[in-house]
Amino acid sequence: MKIRKIGITDSGGFVGSHLSTALEGAGFEIIGINLKDLIGPGKALKKFVKNSDLIIHAADLKRGESAEIIAGGVSATLNLLSALKGARKSLIFLSSTQAGADSVYGKSKALAEKLISDFSAKSGTPAVVLRLPSMFGEGKNPFYSSVVATFCYQIQHGQKPSIDPKSRNKKINLIYIGDAVRAIANEVGTKNLHPLLFKSIKATNSISIQKLADLLLSFKNNKASGKSKFYKDLYRTYLSYAKS
Repeated sequence: MKIRKIGITDSGGFVGSHLSTALEGAGFEIIGINLKDLIGPGKALKKFVKNSDLIIHAADLKRGESAEIIAGGVSATLNLLSALKGARKSLIFLSSTQAGADSVYGKSKALAEKLISDFSAKSGTPAVVLRLPSMFGEGKNPFYSSVVATFCYQIQHGQKPSIDPKSRNKKINLIYIGDAVRAIANEVGTKNLHPLLFKSIKATNSISIQKLADLLLSFKNNKASGKSKFYKDLYRTYLSYAKS
């Protein structure tokens, strides 16, 4: 079956919105559903599955109370899989390199992966699990799950980035949202020879938290011309947090 309509969970979120724009530009029709309708299954979820040729499950919660994170990850996945029973739709799940980490978020991602793996094995549903590193880019909420977004917002609003002395030299692995979206979009047109595939998308950049803050602070006086792609991607992200 030729894929024409792509369903994206949490299509208005950071990843979902960028992904929707890119895939629409490639000629696909996007069917979106928000996290609220995904957690509380009903007619909206059934209609979403029915109208989609392929589903990209991008919804989750990274911060909040434990119950909220579990609801955003595990409960949403359970409801989606329930709606997928007998539907014969392909699934791409956007997981995280943090899956399995000793945190509520990491454990919720690992459990969601297991649920999808079991579902695929029992139903024969083609599924791809993509483990993505931390992403940065325009539209990411500050003070939530992205140090890049938080630092950009603080600097653009006349604040000094606050760094825990113990974390200054900690390195973080990052990928720009545009690069992540291209990696995800590549899976849309790939014919899977196996019912279930696990793939890891590698981070394209590694930087310490202190160096990240220093680099972003330097943007107040410098432009990104003639610099590396990482520099330009950060600069573009930095500009997007300017006061309106």
